[in-house]
Amino acid sequence: MTIANEVARISLTGVHVPKASDLLAKQIKENIILGNIPDGAQLPTEKELVEQIGLSRPTVREALRILETEGLIAIKTGRGGGAVVRHPSSESVTRPLALLLQFQKSRLSDLLEARRLVEPLIARLAAAHRTEEDLARIENSLKLMGADLTDTRAFLDANVSFHIQVAAASGNAVLNTLMSSLRDLIYQFSSEITIDIPTRRLTLLEHTATYEGIKAGDPDLAANAMLEHHVSFDNYMAEHYGDLSSIMMTVNPRQFQPLNRR
Repeated sequence: MTIANEVARISLTGVHVPKASDLLAKQIKENIILGNIPDGAQLPTEKELVEQIGLSRPTVREALRILETEGLIAIKTGRGGGAVVRHPSSESVTRPLALLLQFQKSRLSDLLEARRLVEPLIARLAAAHRTEEDLARIENSLKLMGADLTDTRAFLDANVSFHIQVAAASGNAVLNTLMSSLRDLIYQFSSEITIDIPTRRLTLLEHTATYEGIKAGDPDLAANAMLEHHVSFDNYMAEHYGDLSSIMMTVNPRQFQPLNRR
């Protein structure tokens, strides 16, 4: 038998051909990510998309469903409705993360531990990368915190803002997004926490120390001040709420009560 008559033996695997709806969803998603379609913009109607790209209406509808599931668009019904672009926010990360933590039976102590490990690093980076605009935003959060320590809602909002602004100043997009998600999760519980005035005053002093380290461009000072703040807060929580490892993330925050109220 000559070589020309031999049958070639090669290893072949299945070939995956993407669905048209997946390709259309990917194309629209890329345009949203690149900023070609701004937040709040309304996409063409199903009929207009069908005419524009030559795909069937069910295919276009499936592509829009994919984008809606990914949180990139919101479908409005009724007169003047349609698909409206929604740029992702920390909430789009927090909700599935919270659900996953609940299924994993995560504890509040796990959440606080993660924050205690991550935030000093964030403060260190902020001291190295902060801009004057970052400093102004952090300082404004401190002013709001100290404006009226008796105003619980204002204090909690300003407290959250401080941590978010420090994360933004780090210049690290991954840590910034992670911190936003952790803050949202912790806020669900902190809104039910009773923090006395002396502790609020101490928190403000600890935040100010962190800010001074960031402003001075001193990574060690900023990181140490942030760590001291978390140790202080965790001690307060343990003193007033008991064993935090016994508090599951599945617990309704409204069932989260101080020791003296149980």
